[in-house]
Amino acid sequence: MIKNTWKKIKKARRFTGRVFRYMPVAWNDEDFDYGYILDMMELKLGDLRLHILDHNMFVESENRAAEIGVALNILKRYKEEHSTDEERLWAEFFDYLKANMRGWWC
Repeated sequence: MIKNTWKKIKKARRFTGRVFRYMPVAWNDEDFDYGYILDMMELKLGDLRLHILDHNMFVESENRAAEIGVALNILKRYKEEHSTDEERLWAEFFDYLKANMRGWWC
């Protein structure tokens, strides 16, 4: 019983932290532009990368974190060069995710 209560308290603390961390993304969110989904993906991938490094989740945690870093760099480049070659960068980002993403979760 106490163990279950302690888990709920820890989960509530994490949730509260996430609310504040996501607030800028949620505040700026609009339904008419996919750019806001990219903002959320950037936040989530960054959090995942830090979690993998902090908790040494895999035998090759540093390699997995580096792969996520590459995805974040592609996403950043896409956001910066939004009007130049949108289709190529969009395809590059999602092709990279398709090829590597399954190894980022247990």
